[in-house]
Amino acid sequence: MTPTPTLSIVMITMASRARLRAIVLDQLLAQARPFGNDVEFVLGLDADDTTITYDDAAKIQTSGVTYRAVRGTWPTVAQKQNATIGATRGRWVTLWDDDDWSAPDRLAKTFEAIATTGGDLIGVERIHYHELTSPDRRTVEFTTPAVIVDGLATFRRKLWEAAPFEVKSRYGDVGDWIVQRTRAGATVRTPVSDDVAM
Repeated sequence: MTPTPTLSIVMITMASRARLRAIVLDQLLAQARPFGNDVEFVLGLDADDTTITYDDAAKIQTSGVTYRAVRGTWPTVAQKQNATIGATRGRWVTLWDDDDWSAPDRLAKTFEAIATTGGDLIGVERIHYHELTSPDRRTVEFTTPAVIVDGLATFRRKLWEAAPFEVKSRYGDVGDWIVQRTRAGATVRTPVSDDVAM
């Protein structure tokens, strides 16, 4: 029987994100490979998304990282996230957006934080948000003491089991969930990684 991994990496994606996803996937697999069976990768896909079948799946298979895909049709992002997280086996879950660049040591620092924290949620130290649609295309840096963002959150799976993401809109509602969990007493640990670019 395969041992229970410490961490499940969850990425939800769709066919239209294939170009960005390929780059992010390369970075993720390079970080995950050294952790062997202590990490697994679970990908949430729309039922009609076949773009991952041949290209990315072959790359994942040859990486040696334990992998599974969850396919379905979900009216909302929160339902897709819940279904994907429901397929994980790790004691901890980290959300890994398919269009964000993460520092090369993000996963190593996540494991370091897991090993040393009594917290329930783990954040990041710094985020650079690139506003590509604004007239001046500016970059905003967030460096609050506890940066926990929707697609970057790391949390104990049992925290999610007790209260899965609520479905409030078509889009993800992880931010609301983080606020609700911290108000209910969940503790936060930061930093994890030096830099995340969105």
